[in-house]
Amino acid sequence: MTTIEDKLLYGRNAGYCSSSDDDEDFQEARSNSPDVNRHPTSSTYNGASSNTGPKGVIEDWRRFKQLENERKDEQAKELTELSKKLSMTCRTQREDEQAKEKELEEELFKEALSDDDFLKEYMKRRMQELELNLKNKAKNFGIVYELTDIDSFLRAVEIESKQYAIIVHIYDK
Repeated sequence: MTTIEDKLLYGRNAGYCSSSDDDEDFQEARSNSPDVNRHPTSSTYNGASSNTGPKGVIEDWRRFKQLENERKDEQAKELTELSKKLSMTCRTQREDEQAKEKELEEELFKEALSDDDFLKEYMKRRMQELELNLKNKAKNFGIVYELTDIDSFLRAVEIESKQYAIIVHIYDK
């Protein structure tokens, strides 16, 4: 028995079995029909097949869900933007004043930066502040203790903070 697909593809002779050895009509009908079972060429094959196994089906499902989630995220973003655009916004008088003050401060700061004398003075003061902080925070090393016995070594080690490394020079007199 022939299927509908065979009848459409191969014409009226699909599945016809003749007692004669003359199968030319069937071969002609088959050669005239488009070859749908032809393997795809490398230029048209996109790496996916319509006849996939379980792994292909799972991968197709994952890709479908990924695209669906991306579409939902995009729609949510568009909806949020649209709601922000269409919603009425109002600010209090205090917020307006704060915004004006901020703009004024930014403008004054830009003007001050454009003034070379102010900028030089500011840099000089800032460098002095940094140097002063560095002097206050940094510990001055360079003390050498002459150790004569084990007790003097223990006292020197215990005096120093644990965060610093102690260097011992051993030499002959």
